[in-house]
Amino acid sequence: MIASAGHALPGALSALRLRPMVERDLARATDLELASYPADEAATPEGLQYRLRVAPELFYGVYEADALVGFIVSTTAPGDELEEETMSTHSPGGPSICIHSVVVAAKHRRRGIALAMVRAYVDAVVAEARCSAARRMVLLAKAGLLGLYRKAGFEVLGPSKVVHGADQWFDMGLDLTEKRKLDFMQVDAFTSVPLCGNPAAVLFTHRGGDEHWMQAVANENNLAETAFLERREGGGEDSEWDIRWFTPVAEVALCGHATLASAHALWASGRVPGGAAIKFHTRKAGVLRCSSQGPWIKMDFPAQMATSEGLGRAEEFAKALGLKKADVLAIARGPVTTPDWLVEVSSASFAAMEPD
Repeated sequence: MIASAGHALPGALSALRLRPMVERDLARATDLELASYPADEAATPEGLQYRLRVAPELFYGVYEADALVGFIVSTTAPGDELEEETMSTHSPGGPSICIHSVVVAAKHRRRGIALAMVRAYVDAVVAEARCSAARRMVLLAKAGLLGLYRKAGFEVLGPSKVVHGADQWFDMGLDLTEKRKLDFMQVDAFTSVPLCGNPAAVLFTHRGGDEHWMQAVANENNLAETAFLERREGGGEDSEWDIRWFTPVAEVALCGHATLASAHALWASGRVPGGAAIKFHTRKAGVLRCSSQGPWIKMDFPAQMATSEGLGRAEEFAKALGLKKADVLAIARGPVTTPDWLVEVSSASFAAMEPD
C-alpha cells in the first residue's frame, strides 16, 4: 500500500507524487474528468463518489504539492471480459481490475505523466494487499492511445464489445500474476569465477517508489547490497535508469559494486543493447555512467572531493590505529555519499602497523 505522503514519479517527474485519492479532492477530480472526456463518456460526479466509497484502494491521484494534476480510478469485476454491466458496479475480491479513467490536466500533458502514472499505479496495485485476489488489469482504449498503454505493459485483446460513446474502443489487458513475480538477477562483481567476488542483487523496478518494499526485499536477500532500477523515458542515445541501493538494514547513497552488477544485469538480460552506454541517475551521487569496453565495464563517477578536518583529532585517531600522534599527517572526511574518514600516516608507521 502507498502511504498517504505518496511516492515520487521517476526521473524528471520527481516533483509529482502518486498517492491515494481523498474525498476533499473529488470536486477537482470531477472537473478534470469532465474536461478530459466527451460528455457521453465522462464519469458523473456520483460515479466518482461511488468508486471512492467502494474501492478506495483503486483510486489514486497524482499531485504537485497539494494540487491534483491527474488521477486513475478502477473497480473490480467478477469476469474475465470487459462488459457494460460488470464495469458499472464494484465486485470486491473479483479477479479483474477494470480501469475507468486515466486523466491528466490539460496544462500538464505531453510531459510523460500519463505513462509514468499508469506504471506507478500498476506497481501500487500489485503491492496492495487488498488487491491480492486480482489476476488481471483491463481497460478500454481508443486507437490513438494503444501505444501508450503498450509501453505501460498492457496488450491489445481486440475490439471491445462495450459501446461507450461514438468511437470504437479496444480491450487491453495486463497479467497481474506475472507482474507480481520478482524479476531479478544476482551478480558476482569483480570476478569471472562463479560464486566468488562481491555479490549484489539487481531488481528491475522501484515498485512505485515503495521504500518499505525495497527495504524488505533487501533484508530478505541478505546481501551487502541490493540495487533497484527503474527505466527513464527519452534518454536519447544512452539508456537511462534511476538506481537506488539498499543494505539489509538501510538505504545507502552510493554503492560501486552494485552499480557494476546493475550494468552487467541490464546488458545480460537484454534490457539494454550490448553496445549502448548506461546512465544511472542517483538521489545524491549525481549521474553514474557505465560503458562496455570489450570484456570490461568502464565506470565513470563524478569526482567528489574529501574535506580536510585539520589535525584536531590526531591523538584520537593515532590511539585507534596504535600509532603516535606525530605519525598522523592529515585527516579528511569523505562526501555525503561516502562519509568515511581518510587518515594519512607516515610511510614508516604504515609499514609497521599490525591490524588487529
